[in-house]
Amino acid sequence: MKTNVQIETSDSQRKHLANIYDNKIGNRHITRKELTQLIQLYIDELLKAEKTTEQVVRGVVEDGYRYYHNDKRVSKEEFERKNVSP
Repeated sequence: MKTNVQIETSDSQRKHLANIYDNKIGNRHITRKELTQLIQLYIDELLKAEKTTEQVVRGVVEDGYRYYHNDKRVSKEEFERKNVSP
């Protein structure tokens, strides 16, 4: 099912979310695509882990965005290498 959830965020919230996504402090704002990925990660982590919502949120905040290839966690660089179309 595709959802169309409207979320309104301020510039300061978008900056904060970009910091969470990147797992480092910066000045850029999160993009719509990245926010969608972050929300999808949160939902995926909730569904596959026997963790509380608080534990999942803490894990995403502490680790930043996580990349997976064939259900295995990989680095951003490895993910991009494996998902590049020839």
